[in-house]
Amino acid sequence: MQPHGITVFEGLPPVVNTDMATVLKSDNFKKMKPAAQVRDILQGLRRNQTEMLPGQARQIRWLSRIAPAFLFRQFARTEFH
Repeated sequence: MQPHGITVFEGLPPVVNTDMATVLKSDNFKKMKPAAQVRDILQGLRRNQTEMLPGQARQIRWLSRIAPAFLFRQFARTEFH
């Protein structure tokens, strides 16, 4: 895309506390407030960051590289109600 003058920006939020996330019950992660998620993404865009990892998304990415099995088990414990 870059040769065509197109820059791709990627925002990878964690679970955001919205109506859709009300079915998730877990102590393994914190739900991010929507306003905080928007604020972090907008800050990243202002800084021209092409990859934005707000809230716990940075920790999830890091854990997926050094302890993927542990991270998988944590997500597997998530209950849906």
